[in-house]
Amino acid sequence: FLRHFGCVFCKETLSCINQYKQEISNKGTKLVLVHMSDEISAIQSFEKFKLQDVEFVTDPELMLYKGFKLKRGTLLQVLGLKVWIRTIYLFFSKRIFSTIQEGSNVFQMPGVFLIQDGEICKKFVHQSTADVPPYLELLTVENRHN
Repeated sequence: FLRHFGCVFCKETLSCINQYKQEISNKGTKLVLVHMSDEISAIQSFEKFKLQDVEFVTDPELMLYKGFKLKRGTLLQVLGLKVWIRTIYLFFSKRIFSTIQEGSNVFQMPGVFLIQDGEICKKFVHQSTADVPPYLELLTVENRHN
């Protein structure tokens, strides 16, 4: 679940997904991105990060976000000191920077979910928009057979 496409952390997420997409595929995991923008903006953003082949769901009403219990962030979660420090870091280290908001809610928090057999097996729910999920760790599921 992405934040808006103008968000520096959404851009970082797309960059990471591009970096890891082959490994994700090799693990047999199907990647589906959920975004809150319009479909044309999504396609353009995914193309910029070479993710045009990734499946996505357009959710401007945030119904899936709500269904997965991803909440609206507080000012601290969206604009706190950690967020500013990571924003500056990303600008100088990776030349990633924020642009105009492209989505329905600048305060919407992101998240990552691994679903197997219709159940959420693993999840990472951001406590700050600056959090970085352990993407590859989220790919493995312990054997649930007794």
